Amino acid sequence: MGLTPAQEAAGQLGFSVGVNYSKLSDIDLGSGATRFEDASGWHAEIWFDMPIGPLAMRPGLRYMQAGSVFEFANDANANFRDDFNVSMFEVPLDFRFRFNMEIATPYVAIGPVIRFPSAGRGEVSGMKSLNIGGGFGVGLEMDLGAVLLYPELKFTFGITSFTEETFEIENIAFTADENQQLNGVMIRLGIGLK
Repeated sequence: MGLTPAQEAAGQLGFSVGVNYSKLSDIDLGSGATRFEDASGWHAEIWFDMPIGPLAMRPGLRYMQAGSVFEFANDANANFRDDFNVSMFEVPLDFRFRFNMEIATPYVAIGPVIRFPSAGRGEVSGMKSLNIGGGFGVGLEMDLGAVLLYPELKFTFGITSFTEETFEIENIAFTADENQQLNGVMIRLGIGLK
């Protein structure tokens, strides 16, 4: 079923909500903590979908509560506060490749993500104010008459570093000898308005 040619030309406004599981890449500090915990959070996104045949472009604006991504997995000091939440605004630009079928349309989505970390900057000195990531996901476009549903599974990964080479948590300096990447998985449900 899907969209009519007129609806495809006009595009559609939609929104998605879901949960996410994020992790900062491991770093080698010589001695001391080298691994970060997995962090759970949530996200909400508003987007505009512009389908053109089997391809669709979907720019969006997403707010993400990434969770306590700076929490060390092997924290030796119980008084060291590293369990604060990090949140960010993201601007994803997804390209969806659709495989048109009778009842539902499976698709693959890929595209860049521009990230702007907001909360957490007071606790971490050296977190970059802008970084670039990428996304890859799979989903299903289901026509329910008045709306379209989009259940999705999406993987995000860092391209540029999430922190400076040297960053501080509670005035304790950490020097990473590799780029500090933020990667994650999102499970989400989108609703498109016809």
